[in-house]
Amino acid sequence: IPGSNTPVEVVGGKSADKLLPELAKRRLSHTRAGLVSLVVKSGVPPPPPKERLVSLNGKFVTVSDPPPPGPNGTAFTITVDAGAAEILDRTNVIVGTVLEGQEVVEMLAALPTVKDNSSSPFFMVAKNIGDKRATVAEQAFGKPFKKVTVASCGIVTADTPPPPSPTPPPVVADAPPPPSPT
Repeated sequence: IPGSNTPVEVVGGKSADKLLPELAKRRLSHTRAGLVSLVVKSGVPPPPPKERLVSLNGKFVTVSDPPPPGPNGTAFTITVDAGAAEILDRTNVIVGTVLEGQEVVEMLAALPTVKDNSSSPFFMVAKNIGDKRATVAEQAFGKPFKKVTVASCGIVTADTPPPPSPTPPPVVADAPPPPSPT
């Protein structure tokens, strides 16, 4: 973690809890494009348990749905501008930066996403009666329509050399003008 001496191996699950102290310190802020951060905690409190009436062995019984799982340290974000700093600083820990390929990140950010339709009366009714399709639809809000797969990535360490920068063409002083087409 940049600016920290705390070694953390994030592999998901309870190991995300090790990042909570780093989140509390807030050494870095999401103030520019290209910052990579891990989601450490949810930005909203968990919803109250939803109770439903079900038939069990011929009797009606009230059951509660378990709350959705919290973040497990496997989801990450890459900033494309500084607009979301306030939200991301509360929920994410910055772990790195994009060294090359920010234009690919911006292309991904420009993909069309599923519209938040939670204000629809049909969605609200489905959600209130416990229709699982509404929950599945809600999980898709804001996600791209197309599947995005990261095919090649790596870990940057202190001894990893930076990628070679492309060499610019040589500048020739006092070069003769190109021939005119006649």
